[in-house]
Amino acid sequence: MDDTMRQMIAAFKFSLIAPICNGTFDATSKEAYYRRLASKEYTLPNGKTAKFRPVTFKSWYLSYTKFGLEALAPKGRNDAGRSRVLTDAVIAEIHSMKEKYPFITGTLIYKMLIEEGFIKNTEVSRATVLRYIKANHLKWQEIAPIGRKA
Repeated sequence: MDDTMRQMIAAFKFSLIAPICNGTFDATSKEAYYRRLASKEYTLPNGKTAKFRPVTFKSWYLSYTKFGLEALAPKGRNDAGRSRVLTDAVIAEIHSMKEKYPFITGTLIYKMLIEEGFIKNTEVSRATVLRYIKANHLKWQEIAPIGRKA
């Protein structure tokens, strides 16, 4: 998510809690105002629609009062682009297998990782391994062709 979208989302959130921040809300209490906000559906800056619970508006307000407008902007993931499940050893083994056997399928790699004790099928799904292979361009169609004698 780019900075412009993050700022737009922060401004959207602030627009909903601004009456509470400056004391101009017209409900009997903050909680009543939160409930009224929660009864509506909103169009987000990205074009999607969403409904929020009253506690969400309260948390936005508390975040804003403690940390300012930046607290309302969504945070990026610090592990973006990395698998949370696959360890470095498993990733190295996947690359090693693809080097040795460039035409091996992702499903077979998954089975071999389980057989060799690198992963447990209860902790890592086949889809995770396949997604890693695809995201890192390790499919046999994407690997540079090997020179062969004619």
